[in-house]
Amino acid sequence: MVERTAELTEANAQLAARASQIERLNGKLSEQNRYKSEFLAIVSHELKTPITALLTNVDNVREERDDVARRDMCDQMERSLEDLRQQILMILDAAKVESGSIAPQICAVDINDVIGEAELMLGMIARGKGVACTVRVAEMPVLMTDPDMVYKIGVNLVGNAIKFTPAEGHVTVDVKWFSQDEVLSIEVTDTGVGLGTDDPECLFERFRQGDSSLGRSYGGTGLGLSLSRDFARMLGGDVEAFALERGSRFVACVRAIPWREECDDD
Repeated sequence: MVERTAELTEANAQLAARASQIERLNGKLSEQNRYKSEFLAIVSHELKTPITALLTNVDNVREERDDVARRDMCDQMERSLEDLRQQILMILDAAKVESGSIAPQICAVDINDVIGEAELMLGMIARGKGVACTVRVAEMPVLMTDPDMVYKIGVNLVGNAIKFTPAEGHVTVDVKWFSQDEVLSIEVTDTGVGLGTDDPECLFERFRQGDSSLGRSYGGTGLGLSLSRDFARMLGGDVEAFALERGSRFVACVRAIPWREECDDD
């Protein structure tokens, strides 16, 4: 009888523990579903905003006879189109990461070419907002890495910094390669509004922003940082966020070995 009672007590304890675990999982799933619902609402708004701007400017260009005004409107349309394109690409990348259908494509890369391409695109956005953007790329050899992922890490981090930096602010990008560790580093420092949270890790959670009010004020889908970390980890590295007295700093590191002819043979 005593043995049976002990068995029942143990069984009840196990059931209680399982019930508690299920309750925690349900709570987590409910929270994730809430984040996804908020994300879908944000995406709907963010995609609609540049489309509305484009349609309005198209009508204005048709009616405007002043060439200077026409050029300004065309510039605005170009920025809206680039914004729309980047958001759609991020959503597609997020879907690929979620489904596990994306993997690094390692090849020989001249980092100057990758960063230069990103600088051309982001420079237009920075100038349109009145934000100064300084890019410094240290000397380094041709490296073995995935150029598309490195490009997207840079674009996402720098684009995010520009977005949260007010006019007349400054964004600095330092790209270095550490030969001893064979690590490529992209460090982005801004004089913007800061992280907006006491927990930097939450910034990297998909479907979640550190401060929803900041997200609504400054726009964006909130996918850029999570995708940057996903790509960095696929390349054997990571992304970290640091709060500064004024602004913030994000550092992305990826594994990158120097290219040698035998690499191609492999």
